Amino acid sequence: MNSTAEKLNPTEVHKLITGFISSKAIFTGINFGLFTLLDKKPKSIEEIGKILNLQPRPTRILVQSCLGIGLLHKNNGLIHNSSLASAFLVEGKPGYMGNLAKHQEVHYNNFVKLEEALINNTSITGRVKKDGYANEGAGANEDRQGTRTFIKAMHASSVVQAKSLVANSSIKGQHLLDMGCGSAAYSIEYAKQNPHVKITAVDYGATCEVAKEFVKDQNLENQITFIEGDIFNISLPENIDTVLLSHVLDGYGRDKAFKILKKIHTLLPEGGKLIMHAHLPERAETTFPYLFNLILLANTAEGEVHGEQTILDWINELGFKDIILKKVSPISSVIEMYK
Repeated sequence: MNSTAEKLNPTEVHKLITGFISSKAIFTGINFGLFTLLDKKPKSIEEIGKILNLQPRPTRILVQSCLGIGLLHKNNGLIHNSSLASAFLVEGKPGYMGNLAKHQEVHYNNFVKLEEALINNTSITGRVKKDGYANEGAGANEDRQGTRTFIKAMHASSVVQAKSLVANSSIKGQHLLDMGCGSAAYSIEYAKQNPHVKITAVDYGATCEVAKEFVKDQNLENQITFIEGDIFNISLPENIDTVLLSHVLDGYGRDKAFKILKKIHTLLPEGGKLIMHAHLPERAETTFPYLFNLILLANTAEGEVHGEQTILDWINELGFKDIILKKVSPISSVIEMYK
C-alpha cells in the first residue's frame, strides 16, 4: 500500500461517498411525515409503524437511519425529534425546509443522468434555456404546479439567508427594484426593515403569482408591487434608486450574466446602487456553492456559479465604483456598488 495512504484516515472519503444515503433518509422521513408526527408527542417504534402504515422492519430501519444522522433521539424507548428536526422539518412551522428537501430530491433523481449532461454539455431537465426559464419556473415538461413547487422550494432556502442579507446591506433612496425576485423572500425582509421604501419585484407571471401569496401573508401588498415578465425583455421603471439582484446570474452563462448587469447599470441613475447577492465559493464556509454547479449543469443550458474575480471584472468593466464585499451566510456573500 502507498505509504501516504497508510497515514491517512479514509473515514472522510467514506462519508463523502455515502452521503447520498443521509439525503435519502431525510427525504423519506419527510415524505412519510415522520418528523411532523413526532413533533406532537414522542412515540414508540411500534406506534410509528402503525400510524405510518409501515411494517415493523422498515419502520425500525427508517427510524434507525434518522437516529444515526442525528435528526431523531431515543429516550426511555420513545423516539422524538432532535432540535434541528423540530425547527426545520416539521410541516407548518415557520422554519420548515421540507419543500426545499423535496426539491433537492428531484435533483437527486435527475443526477442518474449527470454523466450524460457532462459529456454532452446539455441540461437534463431543460428548466433554464440560454435566454431564460423555459416554462416560467417550471421544468420544460411541467405544468404550473411545477412552478409553485419550485418557488416554494426556493422560498425555504431564501428565508434562511434573508435576514442576514438585509443586516449586511443597505438600500439607497426610496425605491428598490428586486430583479428576478423569485418567491419575494428578500423583498419581504427588506420591506419589514425599511417600511418607508417602495419595492417593485420583477419576475415571470407564474412566479409572481406564488410570490404574491407570500407578500399577502405578511400584509405587505401596499409596499411591494410586481411587474411580470422576462427580465431580459421587460420594460422597467426609471425612478429606481437601488436594484437587488439575488441568486440570478448563476442561471446563465457569462454572456447573458454580463448582459443582465449591463441592463442594470443602464437603468440606474448616477449614484444609484446595486446590491448583488450571490454564491461566492471562495468565501463560503461549506462546499455547497461548489456542488451547486452540478445542479446548474443538470437544469440549465449555460448556467454556472460565477466566481468572485469574474464578477469583480464585470462590475469594474461596467464602471461600478465604491465596491464593498461582505459574507452573508455560510453559502453566500453580498457585493454592494454604485454607478
